[in-house]
Amino acid sequence: MEQIMIKINFFFRYFIVILFTLFLTISVSISAKEEKEEGDKFKEPKDIKALASKAESLFSAGDWTGTRKYLYQYLGNFEAPDKSKKKEYEDYKAALTWYGWSNFVLDNYYGSMATFRRLDELRSEKPKDDFNGYLGIAWNSVKLNDFKTGIEYAEKAIEVGDNSLNWQAYDTLAWIAIKEQRYDDAKDFIKKADTATNKKWQVKLKDSAITGGWVSVFENDWKKAVKNFKAGLNRDKKCFFCNDGLARFHIAEAAKYLKEKDEKKAKKEYQKALKQALKGARVVRHNSGLVTLVDTALYGIGDTKVTVKTYQALAKKWKKDPLYFAKLGYAYMGSKEYNKAEEQFKEALKRQPGYYLATSGLSGLKFAKRILVKDGWELYYKGKYKEGQSSCEGKIKEAEKDKNPAAHDCIGWNLLAQQKYNDAANSFKSALKVDPTFYFSSSGLQTAQRYQLVNYNEAWSLINVGSFDRAEERLKKAETKVDADLKFLIDDARAWIKFYKKDYKGAKADFDKIVKANDKAYGSYKGLAYISMEKKDFAKAAEDLTKSLNLNPYQAVGDYIYPVNKMQEAGQWEKSKYILELGQRIYPYSADIQYLLAKAYKELKDVTTAEQKLVIAASLAPAYMEPVVDKLGLSPKNIKDAYYSIGWSMYYIGKFDNAEKRFKKYFDNGGNYYVAYNGLGLTKLYQKKYSESEKYFNKAMEVRKSTEGLEELEYLDAEAYS
Repeated sequence: MEQIMIKINFFFRYFIVILFTLFLTISVSISAKEEKEEGDKFKEPKDIKALASKAESLFSAGDWTGTRKYLYQYLGNFEAPDKSKKKEYEDYKAALTWYGWSNFVLDNYYGSMATFRRLDELRSEKPKDDFNGYLGIAWNSVKLNDFKTGIEYAEKAIEVGDNSLNWQAYDTLAWIAIKEQRYDDAKDFIKKADTATNKKWQVKLKDSAITGGWVSVFENDWKKAVKNFKAGLNRDKKCFFCNDGLARFHIAEAAKYLKEKDEKKAKKEYQKALKQALKGARVVRHNSGLVTLVDTALYGIGDTKVTVKTYQALAKKWKKDPLYFAKLGYAYMGSKEYNKAEEQFKEALKRQPGYYLATSGLSGLKFAKRILVKDGWELYYKGKYKEGQSSCEGKIKEAEKDKNPAAHDCIGWNLLAQQKYNDAANSFKSALKVDPTFYFSSSGLQTAQRYQLVNYNEAWSLINVGSFDRAEERLKKAETKVDADLKFLIDDARAWIKFYKKDYKGAKADFDKIVKANDKAYGSYKGLAYISMEKKDFAKAAEDLTKSLNLNPYQAVGDYIYPVNKMQEAGQWEKSKYILELGQRIYPYSADIQYLLAKAYKELKDVTTAEQKLVIAASLAPAYMEPVVDKLGLSPKNIKDAYYSIGWSMYYIGKFDNAEKRFKKYFDNGGNYYVAYNGLGLTKLYQKKYSESEKYFNKAMEVRKSTEGLEELEYLDAEAYS
């Protein structure tokens, strides 16, 4: 059993997933042989020993997704053997361990926690054999921000473990210290981990180097971080988390060069980042951090040929994974080969039905379909609606030939602008006959039919305040007035009433019935997503929420923010990031979305992007960000521009002490903009600290005169003189 446990415990550790899924400009072709591959297929195990052995083999090969699918399919065929059957009993525990860790590394922390809680109930004769249950609970607690429980169970693990195991528990404690910004404590735990492995095997493992690297990253010492990540690779050439860290360093360097407008040097850094990210991505099947690092590097390089070669290699390596087929779809979209793009998205869906990147890609193709009638839309935006209508009518034959709804849709919107509601509704219906999921026409049709929906809208106003009986009265009235193709909205509202009454079973049955009959019922998909969130099934929630938002991206900003808050509370950082990236397309000026993105990127260890998002959020809503700007634990030096924005906001609303605090923090972290000195001067003026005020106004003029390009612009000193 000790050998099994050592094998198990060498493979898992602090699996934090990371960074930025971009829709890339790629162009890739796949061989016929590869296209025939359709997802994971497994042979049924004959006994529990075979189950545990296969799970170990998959996990050890970096196929975490395959491990989870395999155990999900077959673990339920077995029950925990009696303790008297020692070998079978420990094999069953080993299978549970692999299931727990495969869920953990794929971000299903609630599912993983449930598995490790079950494992914790199965006590072994040797206390040491219970180490995995304790460690799994500890790590999931860390991910769910329950640090007290994390510490409790890490310490329990240390009590029963020995030097072959305890380094992992020390690593857990180090990460809790990192999250609590106790970096010296984190370093102490790393030393304890190294001491344990040195005593057992006379070596330091890659894991302590990785954790040490991240301590340095959060201390904003990239030089030391790089040294640690390289040390990890020297200890294990397959240390993909080390590749991850080095790739992030080069991307951070590229960002610096881009700020300096040195694109040539930035490109070289992106090339170095790609090299590291690819090394890691070849080791492990589906680590979202590495996948998105590859994306980011390719985007920065901007070379289609490099992108093609890269994704051909990854698709060949991991050909059962829907991810890479979806990437190929986006590639073809970028090269305007829309039919090929559609084929690749469908290939992804063959490997995983409902896969959110593929459904989103198919939805994204609808944007491209509007290119056919771009002239009509240009006239529409100029207010020339009759001419726009005529232009789009001239494209009907071509559109029908390609099964493209865009011409009828364009006509509908131009008619709507002319207040020809019935004609507009008919045009939108014609578009939806061609493509029932063309959400431009779905929203257009609802706008055209809005006069039918007065009682329906009144019902929703009542639902929102919990007046369900009165809402039902309005729905009954609405039911008699709407066209048949809108009646699903009435049923949807009734299902939502059940949801708000916490009748989740009844609501789910109703939502399922609606989407089965009407696959454009975005509100019902959203309802299914919310029910899945209540059940902590965030994978299904993300799938249904993505369908809803792709069917109608113009939903209220709260429809993006509410589910994201739920996801982030549950540690679902990658899924929340994807939903937020959809949201920022429609609401680019939402400070909430930018701040939540900053949180997601921080937890996914993309510190550079997190800092950028926080600065953007502060510029959009500085007063709103003032209480939380430092809560993410990001480097003050790198978010100094956020302090600048907040300083001015506090000044304008008369909170002069807060303004002083934020301006000073801006200067303390390297800020030197003359306008900020004016801001602090004005703040001191209102605080009646006149000598200090004069000092900062003089400083503003001094800095302005020494700033390149501003040396002769004396009129900029008007505020200081005033």
